[in-house]
Amino acid sequence: MKDIRVTNDYDLEIAEGDFVIEDALVQNQSHILQNQPGELKQYPYLGAGVNNWLLDEQPNRMVLTARKHLEADGMRVSTIELENNQLTVDASY
Repeated sequence: MKDIRVTNDYDLEIAEGDFVIEDALVQNQSHILQNQPGELKQYPYLGAGVNNWLLDEQPNRMVLTARKHLEADGMRVSTIELENNQLTVDASY
């Protein structure tokens, strides 16, 4: 899936006077995992809010929540793992 690329500061990326278009899989995964529920007006329930889970005593709940939200966006999640505070996602549309 292609989409307009945004910078790390969520500004639209522009090159040579036009929007930069690229594969958006990793960008979409990042936004879904970082967004809090309610941050996306058109999809108020989408957003795993992984920042809220960083100090949780049960990290498996974060993995389950992340999987649920990625699948809600239509991704097929092959694996999602949390090791050494590193979340690894293998998912695609």
